[in-house]
Amino acid sequence: MEASKIVDDYNLLNECRLFESYDKFNSDDNNKLHDTECEDILIPLYDTEEENMVLCNKLLKILPNFSSYKVTSGFSSSKHCEYFNFWLNDQVIINKIELQVVNFIHTDLKKKPDYIPNLHECTFDIFSTKLSDLEIINKLYIFTENIDLIKSFIVAKDADEDSYDTCRGYLQGFADLYNNNVKKCQGNSESSMFCNKLREFRRLYENELLYKFPLLNGDLPSLYNTQNTVLDSRNSQSLSQTSHQITASLPYPVEGHVPDGTSSSTKYIFVGVIVAALLGSFFTSFILYKFTPFGALLDSRIRRKKNMWCNMDEETHKFLHSHKTQKIYSDKKRYSIKYHSVGNS
Repeated sequence: MEASKIVDDYNLLNECRLFESYDKFNSDDNNKLHDTECEDILIPLYDTEEENMVLCNKLLKILPNFSSYKVTSGFSSSKHCEYFNFWLNDQVIINKIELQVVNFIHTDLKKKPDYIPNLHECTFDIFSTKLSDLEIINKLYIFTENIDLIKSFIVAKDADEDSYDTCRGYLQGFADLYNNNVKKCQGNSESSMFCNKLREFRRLYENELLYKFPLLNGDLPSLYNTQNTVLDSRNSQSLSQTSHQITASLPYPVEGHVPDGTSSSTKYIFVGVIVAALLGSFFTSFILYKFTPFGALLDSRIRRKKNMWCNMDEETHKFLHSHKTQKIYSDKKRYSIKYHSVGNS
């Protein structure tokens, strides 16, 4: 990866403050070399290769003036540190520098407070992160930092289709990064910085894009959760629009929702509808029976059925008492035969 490739890959966003800061950190305004200091730092590690010396020199140019640059740029301390770590991550990726080298430089510089007085203002974020994950973290951070600009291109879809298509291509790349890596965060690793970045990306993608642009009918790329079920702008309309939250692919608690993704308020409404329907049916039947011809007709049929059953008992009783019974024994078995008696004429 060339020094400016990550900037070139997202040239539609090239006016954002993140990239402005990147260019500032990457500039060679200070041409002073710190080879001697860097050799002293790296020799104990037996790793004074050119790429390590280049990174060390850049850090020794930036860090002594860190506070003054923060003031002139107008960034907050936290934002300034985020931009610095974005630049540092990219330098490690570009030059394929081992993370232990960066950690070693950081540890040594902390011992030189007179020379690097502002190091404590910003901590390197890459100590416990795999090198293979740094590029993903940086790209997802581009999305996070430019979410408002991305939304503006979506809003202006009809007026500027070219920019929308380019922006959608960026979103497809971000979604692919998430979908291809989310399973890494199942289990004990889900509290790592890498997993936190994935979680942050999903939360922002859902709340700022899927929920706010439901009428795009699935045009926005979809995200997957750990059960490989799709969440996109088509099915997001069925979720609660007030909380703007769902159960995320990385397990984290979401207030106001039950585990299956249906809001608790929705379930209460559903139960209320059923009860209201039952009560409505009862009162409708009562009114029809009491105040319409249908009730009289139904009542007469009920009486007819009742009389029929009552007469059946009476006929059975008469039958039992007006017929004679004869007992017959045959093959050691007894049979009772009931017959109607006929008188002699």
